[in-house]
Amino acid sequence: MIPSTAVITAVVAIVCYLGTLTTASDVANLDNAHQFNTLCKLIRFPEAAVTLFASDADPEADYTDVLQLNMSVAPENWKTQLSVGKKGASTADIAKIFSLTTQEIDQTWQNHWDKWIEAHDAVKEPNKQPDTIKKFHLNKLDAAQHAQASMLIRKAAAAAEDLYIQAQALKEQTSKVTPATAKKTLTQAVYGPTATAAAYENSKAWTAYNNNRGTACDDTKATSAAATLLCLCAKAAADQVDEACFKTQTASSTWTTGSTNDLTTNFNEILGHCPKIGNFQLTSSILKQITNDIRQAIRINSNVGFLGAVVTSTCSGTSSHGVCVKHNSYTAETASHKGKVKWLDDLEDLAIKLDNQEQEIFIFNQIAAAIKTGRKSAFKTPQIMRAYTKPQPSRTVSSKTDTGDSTATKKKKEGAEEKCNKKDKGTECKTPCKWNDKAEDPKKRCT
Repeated sequence: MIPSTAVITAVVAIVCYLGTLTTASDVANLDNAHQFNTLCKLIRFPEAAVTLFASDADPEADYTDVLQLNMSVAPENWKTQLSVGKKGASTADIAKIFSLTTQEIDQTWQNHWDKWIEAHDAVKEPNKQPDTIKKFHLNKLDAAQHAQASMLIRKAAAAAEDLYIQAQALKEQTSKVTPATAKKTLTQAVYGPTATAAAYENSKAWTAYNNNRGTACDDTKATSAAATLLCLCAKAAADQVDEACFKTQTASSTWTTGSTNDLTTNFNEILGHCPKIGNFQLTSSILKQITNDIRQAIRINSNVGFLGAVVTSTCSGTSSHGVCVKHNSYTAETASHKGKVKWLDDLEDLAIKLDNQEQEIFIFNQIAAAIKTGRKSAFKTPQIMRAYTKPQPSRTVSSKTDTGDSTATKKKKEGAEEKCNKKDKGTECKTPCKWNDKAEDPKKRCT
């Protein structure tokens, strides 16, 4: 029996549908677009002029000014003792100058001794003092003004010393990662652990490269971001994905398994689709975003991690197998990740170092600003003290001092008393007089 047209049409439709299901399981165009966009940013970094978040604050000058101002109002005996001191003096020498024991020369003395000597030498001759201090004419302050100024400036200097110690402890931490060391890490992560320049070299981008893509795109061989880019975006010679990474991908060179011994042309064609970067500031947040994107793009299948699109368990570059990098023994547990993508590990470590450094810089800047504020306050003190006058004791009148008013009052009272005394009868003793019939003196019964 010859099948009807309707049956034939139905069979064709089913075959086409099954074909669609098969095709849908293959790697499709743009499957690796997200990973490509992230790698694009990263791979252009080594070419750029990289700067880092840095501190332009320098508390040294402000701290020195405060010390010099403090020294200019210091007691003369202190200046005399410092005048025989030398920079770099030992604890024993310092103790001898000040008639102290070595145990009394604590860390404060040791930390600040050289600075104290420098400050003393800068202000010991009034006519050679820095103009910032000379203009105050501190020698014209009276004793009370000088005492008040000395107390306030000494307090500011003590606060500045504490802050300065904190700043010095942090200073080294603010520049551990330099633009040069950051760029070196970026270059080696992108182009291979032995790379020294932002240029692709097959022997450096891969570890023991072989031209078999299925084994080359493995975590033991694709040991750089550049090698990863090739595994995710380079066209295979057959069963290829034309636009795995971006629309209108024009990189025409193919990676033929078994015969392509150098992938420089392939790499440069793919990289040509990534815009170059000029000057840019690398921050921990920028780098963390990139490393997190790459790390989160790795998908787990049977305790194997795949970066890129995969169909089977092989990253051969074909649409039916996978256009990817295979990371063996890479599970969902983070403990299994370390060392599996070494170049990514290095970038994550750099991001952590940058983050720590940026936090130290923020704190350092705050301390430097506090020293600057303290310096401004200290240098306002002499001007404020010029308007200061010592409080005078209040004047009081002695109770024993006789005045005209008190004498007149006394005489008035005596006259009134005499008038009352003349009354010898209670009926005659009228107000304001008072009668006292028990008075010992009969002449003073009416008072």
